[in-house]
Amino acid sequence: MCEWMSNPIVGTLIGIVISAIIAIGIYFKSRKKKKLKWVDFRSPFIAKNILKIEGLKITYKDQIVSDLILTRIILENSGNETIKREDIATMEPLKIIVKNPCNIMEFIDIEQTEKANNFKLELIDDNNIKIDFEYIEPKNKVIIPILHTRCEKNNFIVGGKIIGGKITHNIAEEMKYFVMFNDI
Repeated sequence: MCEWMSNPIVGTLIGIVISAIIAIGIYFKSRKKKKLKWVDFRSPFIAKNILKIEGLKITYKDQIVSDLILTRIILENSGNETIKREDIATMEPLKIIVKNPCNIMEFIDIEQTEKANNFKLELIDDNNIKIDFEYIEPKNKVIIPILHTRCEKNNFIVGGKIIGGKITHNIAEEMKYFVMFNDI
């Protein structure tokens, strides 16, 4: 056995270093985090090819529709603390920002982990959809389906300010949702 390993000072230092590493890990793991993660996934609802069928005419509120896209925006509280309505800055409310205006037709039923979350949408103008809710607990999700006319890919952004938290776009998870929604 090595002589330095039998030295009590070395054993004490190793113990201190290991304890410090564990303490730092526990500190970062237990820190309160308010983090709203979002992804978006779009799929054709009515494709242009369908409209090539002779005699087929599709209308929405008496207007002919040549294409219709369904974009699903998925929000998830990926932090470890409940996000409440009071945690959203009044000057920078939670919203979906439409970068290049497209004709938003409809908000289909919002799917939420708990109905008590009480998510609601309000079309403010052609570029902004306000998101209101009571709360969203950690690991809870909400799916916001939006029917709209064709527009550029990545046209929607979730923005706003969570007091003491952040909003992040998780591109890596978009493939998971792509597979999930194509199985429906």
